[in-house]
This record gives sequence, structure tokens and C-alpha cells, in this order.
Amino acid sequence: MRFSVRNRYNGEEICSGEAPSLKALIQSVLESNKNFSMANLAGEDLSGLDLGRIDLNEAKLTNANLAGTNMYDAQMEDADLAGAILSEARLLGAKLCGAALVNANLQGANLLRADLTRADLTGATFCEATLFGADLSYARLCEADLSRATLTEAVFAHANLYRAKLWKTKLSRATFNRAKLVEADLSGSELSNASFFRADLSHANLSGVLAFRATMNEADLSGANLSNASLWGALMIAANLVGAQVIDANLHGADLTGAFLDEVDLSKADTSRAIIINQRS
Repeated sequence: MRFSVRNRYNGEEICSGEAPSLKALIQSVLESNKNFSMANLAGEDLSGLDLGRIDLNEAKLTNANLAGTNMYDAQMEDADLAGAILSEARLLGAKLCGAALVNANLQGANLLRADLTRADLTGATFCEATLFGADLSYARLCEADLSRATLTEAVFAHANLYRAKLWKTKLSRATFNRAKLVEADLSGSELSNASFFRADLSHANLSGVLAFRATMNEADLSGANLSNASLWGALMIAANLVGAQVIDANLHGADLTGAFLDEVDLSKADTSRAIIINQRS
């Protein structure tokens, strides 16, 4: 049977040939041609293929099956992967800036140091995925599920994580400066040495987090749940904690200089050696 891959915009042929399936055709031409930019591969089964260093910039891969694919250093800038299955895919160093991954499934995927800047990851699933050192600056992750993922040293500067699920994630040394985490669930996560400078964590769930020496200067934590949180040595200078819950929180050695503490009952928290001066309301 004859199959072909065409440009999503003008219909021009990218490759064609006789093969048992489109998947087999792509596999046969990959050694000589890795340029599939702007290709229309929507809904296709490409699972398990070795697509390392392939060029899929601006390609249409909506609802495609890419489970278990090897896509290290792949170029997928501005690609449309909405609804795609990328579970257990290897995307180490992949370039996905500006890509659309709305409701995509990346469970267990490896995105070590991948570039996801400006990507739309609304509703995407990253459960137990590895995003060590990945860059998600300015990404949209509203209601995305990153539970139990490894996000050590990941960058979420200016990202929107409204109602995102980040419970029991590894976020040590991650950067969330100026990110929006309104109503996000970070319960039970590892946040040691993470930075949340001017981040919006209003009404977020941070119960039981381990945030040793985390930086939350000028962050908005109003109405947040910090019950049983370990914030030993955390920097919370000028942070807004109005109405926050701190029952059994460990604030030993934390710096809350100039913090807004209206409606906060610190008597139920461990504030030994904490700096609580120049409180403002």
C-alpha cells in the first residue's frame, strides 16, 4: 500500500512510498530524511519509533500516539500535540517552545532539560515524569497534573499553574519566580532551596511540604494552607500571609521581616529563632 506524509499547510508531499503502514514508511526514511517540519501526522501511530533529532517544528500531531518513542534533541517548536500520547517517551533535550500540548499524556516521560518555554500544557498529564532542569518559563500549565514528577532545578518563571496538581513532586532548587500558582496543590512536595520570589500562591495547598531554606520573598500566600509545612530557614520577607493556615508549621529560623500576617495564628506554629519584625497589615 502507498502512503504519504504531506505539509499541513499547503499539502505538498514530504515523503511517500510503498509500505505496510505510515509508521513503517517513516521508519524507513528516517536514516536519510529527518525533516518533517510542518508535517500533518495527526492521529497517526508512531509509538516506539526512534525519532531522535527529528525536525517536527510546526508539525500537526494532534491525538498522535508517540508512546515510548525516542525523541532526544527533537525539534518541535510550535508543534501541535494536543491530545497526543507521549507516555514513557524519551524527550531529553527536546525543543518544544511554543508547542501546544493541551490535554496531552506525558505520564512517565523523560524531559530532562527539555525546552518548554511558552508551551501550552493546559490539562496535560506529567505524572511520574522527569523534567529535571527543564525550562517551562512562561508556559501555561493550568490544571496540569505533575503529581509525583521529578522537577528538580526546573524553571517555571512567569508560568501559569492555576489549579495545577503538584503533590508529592520533587521541586528542590526549582524556580517559580513571578509564577501564578493560585489554588495549586503542592501538598507533600519537596521544595528545599526552591525560589518563589513574587509568586502568586494565594489559596494554594502547601500542607506537609518540605521547604528548607526556600525563598518566598514578596510572594502572595494569602489564604494558603501551610499546615504541617516545614519552612525551616525559609526567606519570607514582605510575603503576604494574610489568612494563611500555619497549624503545626515549622518556621524555625524563618525570616518574616515585613510580612503581612493579619488573621494568622502563629501560636500554633514553631517560630523558634524566626525573625518576625516590622510586621505590616
